[in-house]
Amino acid sequence: MHLHRKLAKALLDVGLTEAETMVYVELLQKPAQTIWKLVARTGLSKSTTYRAFDRLRELKMVENGAEGIRALSMKNLVADLSTKERKLRKSVRDLKEIAPY
Repeated sequence: MHLHRKLAKALLDVGLTEAETMVYVELLQKPAQTIWKLVARTGLSKSTTYRAFDRLRELKMVENGAEGIRALSMKNLVADLSTKERKLRKSVRDLKEIAPY
């Protein structure tokens, strides 16, 4: 499977939307000078592209700097998912102690 397709599937599996995934993968391939260029390249609407970009920025996966909009490492996403995984494991242990099944 092509690397970008595998990445897109993994991002969708962890909860990113299709638009967020499209924007991130597109920026990995080539940074964009403006949101308008990103809109043109992805085929998404302007509002959808802005929402996806804002969410990705919150996740620290993209930035809009002097050289334009670019994808960042996924390490922050991985760290966030690891934290959620630890919390879920603790919740499962707590539930098993309260009401074993």
